[in-house]
Amino acid sequence: DLDWVKEDPGRFWHHVTGDSQLRWIGPDKGAMHLAVGAVVNAVWDLWAKEAGKPVWRLVAEMSPEEILRIVDFRYPCYTTSAGWLGYPDDKLRRLCQEAVDDGFNHIKLKVGRDRADDIRRLRIAREVIGPDRYLMIDANQVWEVDQAIDWLKDLAFAKPFFIEEPTSPDDVAG
Repeated sequence: DLDWVKEDPGRFWHHVTGDSQLRWIGPDKGAMHLAVGAVVNAVWDLWAKEAGKPVWRLVAEMSPEEILRIVDFRYPCYTTSAGWLGYPDDKLRRLCQEAVDDGFNHIKLKVGRDRADDIRRLRIAREVIGPDRYLMIDANQVWEVDQAIDWLKDLAFAKPFFIEEPTSPDDVAG
């Protein structure tokens, strides 16, 4: 529906680039963006045709406010401020809350040194940030493949958005 696209082109962009399976070929680069760029250009062309003018004129006649409304300048980022190993519970809790208060929707914690400690820390983080924010974890390549699978079963309760570097990239046989 072209009206849906015109209402919020940034939402349209996230809709066509947001498939989790497409992330594996590069959410912000590569083949996916070439393909999506063609679709987005076609939508702009359709929008301009509906308005009876070329795309350049459609854009040139937009007010600065319209440009700001239709271009999605946002880029999701995360903080690791709360995520370092060894923080006491009160500091972890405080840093997670500060991240939420600062507007972060993505928070990453280091894991992999001590399973019970990871479980405790992830429970605290999830409790503070709530169910609607993204909690990511990073093991910094400390596990073997079987160990990573086993360990992550115990951390699944926290619903991690992703696990960064669970194993060594050089372990191609693992």
